[in-house]
Amino acid sequence: MRIWLASNSARRAAWLTEHLASDLHCEGLVDVDESTPHSLVSERVVVASRAKLNALPPNEYEIIIIADTLVEDPDDPYQALGKPENEIEAAVMLHRLSGRRHKVWSATIVVKGTDVHEFLDQAVVEFSQLSDEELIDLVTSGSWQGKAGGYDMAGAASNRVSLVAGEEVTVLGLASSSIPLIDGLLVATND
Repeated sequence: MRIWLASNSARRAAWLTEHLASDLHCEGLVDVDESTPHSLVSERVVVASRAKLNALPPNEYEIIIIADTLVEDPDDPYQALGKPENEIEAAVMLHRLSGRRHKVWSATIVVKGTDVHEFLDQAVVEFSQLSDEELIDLVTSGSWQGKAGGYDMAGAASNRVSLVAGEEVTVLGLASSSIPLIDGLLVATND
């Protein structure tokens, strides 16, 4: 079965490969306009996923999985903490999350033929209070690169964050409610 994860996320690809699909093509879509007017983070993550859906080129994949994840600012549901572009941005984001709870939103679209299924889930994550040394360690580790909010729950930040509500897979980049459908499609296609 040919499955395309329309994402450059190594973490999403690793999770899907480990739990569901061993043959997975992982390639993000480039130059997709995901901009949205001032809206809730939960709405912005859906708009970003739909923009990618609309930008899909003709292809020969049996299943396409599109996913986006945004970290909501702990104080402002209209502000997303995106992917930091440098160590300073990573340090600012991690400092903002230190000792606090925040929401993580993941939107996933699953396409099989002409069937399109959309999913949106949230999880609540709590960061321990980071000492200056821990903050420096997280930033200098580079684990923030390519990660919404500047951290990887399954990586360097794993012993500094805890899942308060929701599913870990949502924090790692896939709407947890999409997993039964993806699993069912894979099982049905492999029978």
